[in-house]
Amino acid sequence: MRDDGANRPVRMTSGINALLGLWIVISPWAVGAPSPAVARSATAAGLVIAVCSAIRFMSRGTAALSWANVVLGGWVVLSPWVYGGYTTGDIRTWNYFVAGALIAGLEGLSLTFSALRHPWSPSSHVDSASSDKAGKPR
Repeated sequence: MRDDGANRPVRMTSGINALLGLWIVISPWAVGAPSPAVARSATAAGLVIAVCSAIRFMSRGTAALSWANVVLGGWVVLSPWVYGGYTTGDIRTWNYFVAGALIAGLEGLSLTFSALRHPWSPSSHVDSASSDKAGKPR
């Protein structure tokens, strides 16, 4: 993919999120998990986040993957509470809360960068039949 400068913020946020996804995969062994169910859920979510972010890093027109990562980041934040209320308040719970919030926030920022790069406006969809030879609307 050619990088013309306008795509650089999207690539930066996607690269960071790919690394955060990998961190979520290894964090049950690095810092532990509040429960085995949270560890399994985080490993699966982290793998999907890393893959979606890597694809978004390499390809244009993949904003749907950012939406998927926003949802998955939210799931990573909520999973300790969903799986039986394992809210110990220690580093294990905070790890998932902070990593999930960063993923969701960075993907929201990536979506904003994508929207600013390709803004929609009614004038950008002028019908070619309603313009003269010079390309000006009638």
